[in-house]
Amino acid sequence: MYRRRVQIVGGSTYILSLPKSWAEKVDLKEGEELFVEELSNQALLIYAPERREHFSKAEISFTCKESRNFIERTIIAQYLAGKKEIVLHASDVECKKTLSSIADSLKKKVLGLEILEETSNDIVLGAILDTTFSDITHVINSMMKTIIYMLEDLAIGLRKNDLKIIKDIYQRDDYIDRLYLYSIRYLVNIYNMPTQERINPSSSVHYALAAKSLERIGDHVSAISKNLEVELVQSNINDKEKEGILNLINSIKDLESQILKLVLKFDGELLNEITEKAINLMNVESELRASLLKYSVNLSYVAESLRRIIAYSIDLLESVLDINVLQT
Repeated sequence: MYRRRVQIVGGSTYILSLPKSWAEKVDLKEGEELFVEELSNQALLIYAPERREHFSKAEISFTCKESRNFIERTIIAQYLAGKKEIVLHASDVECKKTLSSIADSLKKKVLGLEILEETSNDIVLGAILDTTFSDITHVINSMMKTIIYMLEDLAIGLRKNDLKIIKDIYQRDDYIDRLYLYSIRYLVNIYNMPTQERINPSSSVHYALAAKSLERIGDHVSAISKNLEVELVQSNINDKEKEGILNLINSIKDLESQILKLVLKFDGELLNEITEKAINLMNVESELRASLLKYSVNLSYVAESLRRIIAYSIDLLESVLDINVLQT
């Protein structure tokens, strides 16, 4: 951290000297123009706009002796860092084939990631993002709506013993994951976005926690659908236990719908009401899990996932409250 004293010149011009070490690091020249932006938390952002492009491109070399998971995570890390262009250099033809396969796979996992160019040894990936999600609140809302629809279809599939509906649910979890990764990219790069699209920087950690809670909820809805698929195939669920699961799923769906209303328009009384409802659902789940354990391990896993969804929903409520406090 640097400390500087403000000087006033000519009675109305405020002057603040820049740290020499920073100026040398960014190769600042005399007479060069800098941009100064006022942020929502009354902080100032100072930068040379033409240098931003330097940080928007990444080049990575692979021998493909690295594990596939390591290569994927390295590319995703560059995406999260806000790189608009990611160039992958392959050590040989076989490595290039491996990188092509990984790039194709990542297109399904990462929102907006596309192959822009290919040469004999290189693959150029670009982050081409849909402007629909230029606002982090839109991303959060989309994640919540997708989860609500997943829960709704989960109840329909279970009631009708429809395996097609059940299978479709866990495939939709990929979309939740894509939105989660995009939300982190957005929050990491809020200073590189137009001023009008930025949130209060102090809120970014709470938005990240909210997105993580939703990502985990999506994972557990997916896990429930997979376990229910096994039970439906084996016809292990009797009517009484099915009704108990259905009632809890519908109650959780209503809980998520109320949380979405709270996200769109904060209301302290509604927050207290929803929190009480979530705590009560914890008790309902405990009773259900005790009864399901008698019938099947998979069904007890279903109840446990429902419990985790409720717990992450409580975490989500805390994030919503924290964001509201910082915005008021």
